[in-house]
Amino acid sequence: MQMPTASHERSLDSGAVKSRPVPDHVPPEMVRDFNLFTSPGMLPTANGDPHAAVACVHAGPPIFYSTSNTRDGRGTWVITRASDQRRVLQDTETFSSHRSIFASVLGESWPMIPLELDPPFHGVFRSLLNPLLSPKRVMALEPAVRERAIKLIDRIAASGTSCDIMKDFAVPFAVNIFLRFIGLSDNGLETFVGWARDLLHGDKEQRPPAARTIVAFIDELATERRKEPVDDFMTFIVKAKVEGRLLSDEEVRGIGVLVFVAGLDTVSAAICFDLAHLARNPKDQELLRSEPDRIAV
Repeated sequence: MQMPTASHERSLDSGAVKSRPVPDHVPPEMVRDFNLFTSPGMLPTANGDPHAAVACVHAGPPIFYSTSNTRDGRGTWVITRASDQRRVLQDTETFSSHRSIFASVLGESWPMIPLELDPPFHGVFRSLLNPLLSPKRVMALEPAVRERAIKLIDRIAASGTSCDIMKDFAVPFAVNIFLRFIGLSDNGLETFVGWARDLLHGDKEQRPPAARTIVAFIDELATERRKEPVDDFMTFIVKAKVEGRLLSDEEVRGIGVLVFVAGLDTVSAAICFDLAHLARNPKDQELLRSEPDRIAV
């Protein structure tokens, strides 16, 4: 979470910390050279281990200032302890969740909903969306989700060769679930994979066009569902009401974009982290094989 910074800035050059603007109110001893996207170990393209990199951060001070901790080079405070993170998240008078991470790529400022909303609106929209992600609704999707996983695994096994777990399993699996959730077929799977790749892992030239494409898709789908409602996620959103009114176009967009981002990259990354751990720890593989009840069904 980014904290307020002073309007006057100074530069700091101290060993590992590169010369970058540092707000006047930040003590030099609280500055560390860390970047969530480019620090050693954080880059998947360099076969990095983000968990090991974060573990190194945990070995340091509980709170420090990173001079360049965003994709566009802005500084942020980094809070490494769960108890402190909880205090920040619960102190809505001091800290705001409205960061417009996605919209800022387009030079806009609308929030992803409810992630980037402050109280009381966060609670209002969270209550609206909770039924869509209830245990009962998720369990209803389980047979189709399991079937898709089996098909992908069988295809990999039939090839008789090694695979790229992200490309051959995690990403198509996550995209398939996302498409089912919003009520679309698998016909556009490769298109969605490309959008997500360019948006979340592309360079600064690729991200804005991908963001515009995703926004256009969300807006167009919302328009279609207003005209011809069906039993799916987007129809629920365009027909939903908060405080007695229908959601605005921007609010529908903010919800749709959050579901797109959270439903694709987060799921596929989590799957790959889990499988990477098992690949590096054969004893844990054997534990799960010998005690399958440990695997939640």
